[in-house]
Amino acid sequence: MQATDYEPLREQLRSPAATQLSSEEKLNLWRGLASHSFTRALGAVWLVPLMDLLVRLKLHVVGRHMYLESKLPQLQPQGMFSPGGALGGALKGTGPYGRLGLPPCLSDRAKEEFFRCDYFTDTGAAGLLHKLRCSVERSLAGVDFGGSMSQQDVEALVITIHAAFEDSFVRAEDLWAAYLVPPGPAPVSIRTGTGVEALLSPTEATMVDELNAELRETLSDFRFVEALRGAVRHTSKSMGAYISSKMGGSSSGTPTSSQQQQEQAAQTGDKAPVRPFPYVVPIVAKSGQLLFDETGRCTKGISGLREVQALCASVFTFGPNIC
Repeated sequence: MQATDYEPLREQLRSPAATQLSSEEKLNLWRGLASHSFTRALGAVWLVPLMDLLVRLKLHVVGRHMYLESKLPQLQPQGMFSPGGALGGALKGTGPYGRLGLPPCLSDRAKEEFFRCDYFTDTGAAGLLHKLRCSVERSLAGVDFGGSMSQQDVEALVITIHAAFEDSFVRAEDLWAAYLVPPGPAPVSIRTGTGVEALLSPTEATMVDELNAELRETLSDFRFVEALRGAVRHTSKSMGAYISSKMGGSSSGTPTSSQQQQEQAAQTGDKAPVRPFPYVVPIVAKSGQLLFDETGRCTKGISGLREVQALCASVFTFGPNIC
C-alpha cells in the first residue's frame, strides 16, 4: 500500500512552504491527497477480504485433494496403483489426474508452493490498486473540494466508487484470477550440487500447475464473485463505523449508519451533521488503516457468510466444474 501513502502530501499541505503555493497548486495537492486516501481506504476494503478468500480457497482445494488421497485405496480397484513413481503413489492414466479423474498424491513441497500468496501481495495487489485509483479519480471529479459532506454523502460516494471499480472488470472482461494466481508454469529446479537449493521436481511443478488451474476456474465462478461481494460488504461495515464515529454520527459514542442518522434527525428535527470535505479526507484514510491494523477483528465473521460457505462447499465437495 506504499503507492497510496497519503502522509507526504499531507505534510506538504501543512508545511510553511504551502503558503507560497497558488490556489490551483493547493487544489491539485488536495486532489492527490483525496485520491490517495479513498484508494487506500477502499483498497483495504477489497484487499483484506481478497486475501482471506484466497487463503481459504487454497486450503479447501488442497483439503479436497488430501481427502481423495485418503479414500483412494478404497475407491480404486486392485492393480490400479503404480508400485513406484516419483511420489510412491502416482496413478497410471493419460489424464492430468490419472484414472477416474482422481488426483495424484501431493508432496509437501507442492503444497507449500501452492500456498504461497506472494504473487498477489507483490504484483496483483498493485494492479488492483491501480484500477481502483482510476475509479476513485473518476468519482472524485464531481466532488466540490471546497464544499461539505454528511455521512450519507460519504457513503453515497463510496458506493459510487465500488460500482465503478466492479464495472471496470466487466468492461475490460478482466478476471480476478489474473491478480491472484501467478501466470505460467510453476518454477522447476532439477540442478543439484553444493549451494544449490532445489525448488520443485518436474512432477511437483505439474501438481502445482494443476492446482493453480483449478484455482483459476474457481475464481472465475459466479460463487466467488458473490462471496467476494459479501466479504466486501462485511469489511465495509468497519470502515463505515469508524467514519460515523468521527463525523459525529452518534452523541452516545455508538456508531450509527446514515439511515439511522436520518431517522434520528426526523425524530428530533435536527439535520445530519456535515463536515468540510478537507475534514472528511483524513477520516476516510484512517478508516482504511484500521482494516490493516485490526485485520483479525474486521474479518471475523467472513467464514460464516452464506455466500462464502456456499463457495467453499462447492470447492471442497465438487470442484469448480460441477454445479
